[in-house]
Amino acid sequence: MFRVVYLYKTDLPEIEHLIESEFEVIEKVDKVEEQESDKFGYGALHYLVHLGRKSSGARYDDLRGMVCEIQVRTVLQDAWAVVAHHLSYKQESDIPKALRRKLNSLSGLFETADDQFDQVRTERSQYLKTIRSKKSDADFLKQEINLDTFVEFLKWKFPQLKLGGSETHATRVLSRLTDYGYKKLSELDDIVDRTAKARAALNGNLNYPAAGEVASAVAFLNPAYRQSFKVSNRFKEYEHLIS
Repeated sequence: MFRVVYLYKTDLPEIEHLIESEFEVIEKVDKVEEQESDKFGYGALHYLVHLGRKSSGARYDDLRGMVCEIQVRTVLQDAWAVVAHHLSYKQESDIPKALRRKLNSLSGLFETADDQFDQVRTERSQYLKTIRSKKSDADFLKQEINLDTFVEFLKWKFPQLKLGGSETHATRVLSRLTDYGYKKLSELDDIVDRTAKARAALNGNLNYPAAGEVASAVAFLNPAYRQSFKVSNRFKEYEHLIS
């Protein structure tokens, strides 16, 4: 048995297409659709499959006649299955009456949470579009700093650079900017522009990522922020280049 665990319910059609194009489907059962609205549990999509025609050659010959079960679940469906397994309740009749109402309510909350995650994903996509659709640079820079606006700022200000030195670099820089009270993109834009020559002299050919350039810019104008840099003593050498 194989389990496919995914994040968003709206991704299910793509996963179904992938499985059904790669395997020969013997049986497909949607446990969520089968479930009565007032019954216990939060199911998943179950497949019984053979290897498909695309899987050919000697390495697959011994597997050709075998049947495999594939369970497709969201993260929350999987969490529910783990908890239900731990409680050893396979069906509603197994549950003491004292617990049945609470467990039924919980299974409904899990399903609602799955729906809400999809909604949040959709709303975030719409929000990202509003960030990018500002009519002018001035309108864009009026926005408050959060992770989404900060990433868009980095792309806009430093289009030739990668965002960060690691997946979490931009997030870490943003966290420190917030700690030091920076609130608007316009503040960062001003700081980056004023320190352009100083940063070029300090960083030389180091080819900092965009998040690193912003961090360096802030460090030039904020001595407290500067203390976290290994080369903090070198900033003073180039302060005369700040405009």
